[in-house]
Amino acid sequence: MHSSGSLRLKKWSIYAQSCDTVLNVADIQRLSPGLGKQIEMHAIQDGLHDLTLSNEPVQKEVWRELSSWLDRIRQHDPFSQQMNRNEQ
Repeated sequence: MHSSGSLRLKKWSIYAQSCDTVLNVADIQRLSPGLGKQIEMHAIQDGLHDLTLSNEPVQKEVWRELSSWLDRIRQHDPFSQQMNRNEQ
């Protein structure tokens, strides 16, 4: 996950509250596929660099997306599948 936009500033601006002022989103999108075979990217509208410090509606989307991603990972993880079988 990453912010939907980047901004480079020389001094603080109100626009810094709704974008990544640390990393370039275009670089994230360009380089992320090289990290591995199972890459998922999701742009978070109005997200800060640290998405969890964004405003509350953005935080809710971040946690919803993270939870959804974890559910998908668990479905394909052999260890999680074995744990589920043992619990039944």
